Amino acid sequence: MQLEHTIYLGRTNLLTVRYGFDISNDTFTSQIRKGPSRSSDLLATWSIDFVTDGVDGDLIFTLPPSETQSISDLVGWMDVKRLVNGNAVSGFDGRIKILFEDTVTE
Repeated sequence: MQLEHTIYLGRTNLLTVRYGFDISNDTFTSQIRKGPSRSSDLLATWSIDFVTDGVDGDLIFTLPPSETQSISDLVGWMDVKRLVNGNAVSGFDGRIKILFEDTVTE
């Protein structure tokens, strides 16, 4: 199963991710790249915070307009990396296809 998510250029984009278990001691990173590999050009980096304290398993991903203002691509690829006790594990099974949409109003 391939997931897709739309990013609106020139807007603050928020994405809530719910793990459903305690992630309070874990560290998360997420990037959007041109292609589906880590060697592809970097397009944007999400800022990731706990919604509360992480015990509830909820994260909020934020992508401000400054991260998307120079993107001219129509599609990108995103994944989530999770560090558990210093070991990198997949934060999500697979990659997420990102669709970039321009906005009408400034």
